[in-house]
Amino acid sequence: MQINEILKRRSVLLFVILAGFFVANTIVAEFVGSKIFSLEKLFGFAPLSMTFLV
Repeated sequence: MQINEILKRRSVLLFVILAGFFVANTIVAEFVGSKIFSLEKLFGFAPLSMTFLV
């Protein structure tokens, strides 16, 4: 099967679009940094401070 034949099915196409949106949303949320929980605080480690050049 070629990729075009697979993506012609509406259910598969919807799944791929929603999965891509979910993954992209998760990555953006991690970069923004407003985390709901922090594993560093949970285990008692000092929080990591990372800076990105924009």
